Amino acid sequence: MTRNISTGLGPRSLVALLGAVLLCPSAVHAGLDPAKAITQYRHDVWAVEQGLPQNTVPAITQTADGYIWFGTELGIVRFDGLQFKVFDKSLTRYVWTAP
Repeated sequence: MTRNISTGLGPRSLVALLGAVLLCPSAVHAGLDPAKAITQYRHDVWAVEQGLPQNTVPAITQTADGYIWFGTELGIVRFDGLQFKVFDKSLTRYVWTAP
């Protein structure tokens, strides 16, 4: 299991903590617009082929600047609406360590 150098937390704990921190400052979350028909919405599926490090995503949040963040066991991923940017142990070697 990998551990964070400064906190001793594992990857799952860090993803949960990040999700909690990013969700807390959110004001009001709006649901679907009742004036729109369900056919006016779009359903996209994102997977490894689109840039995720793995297909299992236990945490998702959106920040005020519009980025969608995904928490996976292989790293945290930022989505800007067009492409994914993976922040994993290869990019953050000072945060992630081997057991």
